[in-house]
Amino acid sequence: MGNPLEGLLVDADAVDLERLAAALKPFAAIDTKTGRLHFHRAYECLTTRHKILTCLLGQKASHMLGRAESELLTPKQMEACTGLPGGTVRAKLSELKGDRLAVADAHSGYGIAPHKLAVAVDELLDSIDGAS
Repeated sequence: MGNPLEGLLVDADAVDLERLAAALKPFAAIDTKTGRLHFHRAYECLTTRHKILTCLLGQKASHMLGRAESELLTPKQMEACTGLPGGTVRAKLSELKGDRLAVADAHSGYGIAPHKLAVAVDELLDSIDGAS
């Protein structure tokens, strides 16, 4: 008989990837050629905060798939990605940074904090019922 604790073992990286895909799938798809996000109708029902999270998580996924050069986005790139005004984008990025979900690189832009990926994915997954 094996150790019952072995039932608790998982490949955390694989679980995170599956959850990331599940969180993004209702709201966006990634273009195979350009790596850019294409939003589904449900994206429009998201709060501004969740639109920014979707864009940051989508960029991370695109980078992980080798479709984007970087997982970071500048505020200008976030404006283009989300379609939101610059002031709104910057305010939400500042909020996400304050909540420690986003990190900023002085030159490259913003991304999801690696140690908070699961928390960011959870927040977006929680929004799925509200957007459907």
